[in-house]
Amino acid sequence: MINSQVLAAAIAVLRTADPEITASGLSAALETAQSCTQQQQPRKMITLREFAQLAKISMPTVARIVKRGQLRTVKVGLRNVRIPAAEVDRYLSGNL
Repeated sequence: MINSQVLAAAIAVLRTADPEITASGLSAALETAQSCTQQQQPRKMITLREFAQLAKISMPTVARIVKRGQLRTVKVGLRNVRIPAAEVDRYLSGNL
Protein backbone atom coordinates (compact mmCIF):
# COMPACT_ATOMS: atom_id res chain seq x y z
CA MET A 1 0.00 0.00 0.00
CA ILE A 2 1.31 3.41 -0.97
CA ASN A 3 0.99 6.41 1.36
CA SER A 4 -1.79 8.68 0.01
CA GLN A 5 0.21 11.88 0.64
CA VAL A 6 3.21 10.52 -1.25
CA LEU A 7 0.93 9.38 -4.06
CA ALA A 8 -0.70 12.84 -4.30
CA ALA A 9 2.70 14.55 -4.41
CA ALA A 10 3.92 12.16 -7.11
CA ILE A 11 0.79 12.78 -9.18
CA ALA A 12 1.31 16.55 -8.91
CA VAL A 13 4.90 16.24 -10.16
CA LEU A 14 4.11 13.73 -12.91
CA ARG A 15 1.14 15.66 -14.28
CA THR A 16 3.58 18.18 -15.79
CA ALA A 17 4.87 15.39 -18.05
CA ASP A 18 1.60 13.45 -18.47
CA PRO A 19 -1.63 15.40 -17.79
CA GLU A 20 -3.74 12.21 -18.06
CA ILE A 21 -2.05 10.34 -15.21
CA THR A 22 -4.36 9.12 -12.44
CA ALA A 23 -3.76 8.07 -8.87
CA SER A 24 -5.11 4.58 -9.52
CA GLY A 25 -2.96 4.19 -12.64
CA LEU A 26 0.19 5.28 -10.86
CA SER A 27 -0.58 3.09 -7.86
CA ALA A 28 -1.13 0.05 -10.07
CA ALA A 29 2.10 0.71 -11.98
CA LEU A 30 4.08 1.07 -8.75
CA GLU A 31 2.66 -2.13 -7.29
CA THR A 32 3.47 -4.01 -10.51
CA ALA A 33 7.02 -2.66 -10.50
CA GLN A 34 7.43 -3.59 -6.85
CA SER A 35 6.26 -7.17 -7.42
CA CYS A 36 8.61 -7.54 -10.41
CA THR A 37 11.53 -6.25 -8.34
CA GLN A 38 10.78 -8.66 -5.52
CA GLN A 39 10.69 -11.60 -7.94
CA GLN A 40 14.11 -10.68 -9.38
CA GLN A 41 15.93 -10.60 -6.05
CA PRO A 42 18.59 -13.28 -5.85
CA ARG A 43 17.62 -16.31 -3.86
CA LYS A 44 19.47 -16.86 -0.66
CA MET A 45 22.09 -19.44 0.07
CA ILE A 46 21.57 -21.95 2.85
CA THR A 47 23.89 -23.53 5.39
CA LEU A 48 24.96 -27.15 5.31
CA ARG A 49 22.79 -27.83 8.36
CA GLU A 50 19.73 -26.28 6.65
CA PHE A 51 20.42 -28.43 3.60
CA ALA A 52 20.65 -31.55 5.76
CA GLN A 53 17.28 -30.77 7.33
CA LEU A 54 15.71 -29.96 3.96
CA ALA A 55 17.05 -33.12 2.30
CA LYS A 56 16.35 -35.20 5.44
CA ILE A 57 19.92 -36.50 5.58
CA SER A 58 22.64 -36.41 8.25
CA MET A 59 25.47 -33.91 8.43
CA PRO A 60 28.09 -36.60 7.70
CA THR A 61 26.15 -37.48 4.54
CA VAL A 62 26.13 -33.82 3.50
CA ALA A 63 29.90 -33.72 4.04
CA ARG A 64 30.35 -36.80 1.82
CA ILE A 65 28.18 -35.32 -0.93
CA VAL A 66 30.19 -32.09 -0.88
CA LYS A 67 33.52 -33.95 -0.78
CA ARG A 68 32.52 -36.04 -3.82
CA GLY A 69 31.69 -32.85 -5.71
CA GLN A 70 28.02 -33.68 -6.08
CA LEU A 71 27.00 -30.43 -4.42
CA ARG A 72 28.67 -27.09 -5.14
CA THR A 73 29.33 -24.86 -2.15
CA VAL A 74 30.47 -21.27 -1.75
CA LYS A 75 32.87 -20.18 0.96
CA VAL A 76 31.63 -17.13 2.85
CA GLY A 77 34.26 -15.52 5.04
CA LEU A 78 37.03 -17.58 6.56
CA ARG A 79 35.11 -20.56 7.92
CA ASN A 80 31.53 -20.45 6.67
CA VAL A 81 30.20 -22.45 3.73
CA ARG A 82 26.87 -21.94 1.99
CA ILE A 83 24.98 -23.78 -0.72
CA PRO A 84 23.40 -21.66 -3.49
CA ALA A 85 19.64 -22.15 -3.89
CA ALA A 86 20.11 -23.30 -7.50
CA GLU A 87 22.36 -26.11 -6.27
CA VAL A 88 19.80 -27.11 -3.65
CA ASP A 89 17.08 -27.23 -6.31
CA ARG A 90 19.31 -29.19 -8.69
CA TYR A 91 20.28 -31.76 -6.06
CA LEU A 92 16.77 -32.22 -4.66
CA SER A 93 15.26 -32.61 -8.14
CA GLY A 94 17.69 -35.46 -8.82
CA ASN A 95 19.71 -33.73 -11.56
CA LEU A 96 23.09 -34.78 -10.25
